[in-house]
Amino acid sequence: MKLSAACVVAVDVGSVRTGSFAWAAVDMPGHTLTAHGDDPAGAAGALSAALTDGASAVLALEAPMSVPVPGDWKLLGKGRTGEGNRAWSASAGAGALATGLAQGAWLLAEVARALPGLAATTQVSRWRGAADGGAPLLLVEAFVSGGGASRCRPRWGRTPPTPRRPRGRWRRGWPARTAPMAPT
Repeated sequence: MKLSAACVVAVDVGSVRTGSFAWAAVDMPGHTLTAHGDDPAGAAGALSAALTDGASAVLALEAPMSVPVPGDWKLLGKGRTGEGNRAWSASAGAGALATGLAQGAWLLAEVARALPGLAATTQVSRWRGAADGGAPLLLVEAFVSGGGASRCRPRWGRTPPTPRRPRGRWRRGWPARTAPMAPT
């Protein structure tokens, strides 16, 4: 499958107040870093600009974007396939879920304000530019954990800021591996 041009805006959700939020925009398939920052408005602007220029785009949030709802109550909160020892319902995953929900909603509202009527999807088969009849914006979950996090330090020459209160982890970096959200 040949990749066509797209802009991927990957967002490391986190506290905006303490400087734990970061984003990067990468043109695909060339993997060219086109912009980055630590403010949600910049991420929304990069995404809107790519879509305004007619490119397909991906918004990848590093936060759980779907959670399983099993038929058996004994399985409530169980990790999703592929999560290993980092279940979505564990402390860090639950915090990222709540933060990602708020920040993702804000980002999408800003993009919708800039581009009224924009179609978005969570399914790769329904994603591509309006000329193809598909949605130009694909929403995905980015997941970096364990050993993968140490290989994804920021590459734009800036050291992540130290939080005011150490939280037992350092801020994740880029590029994040992305996977489409699973339909539930």
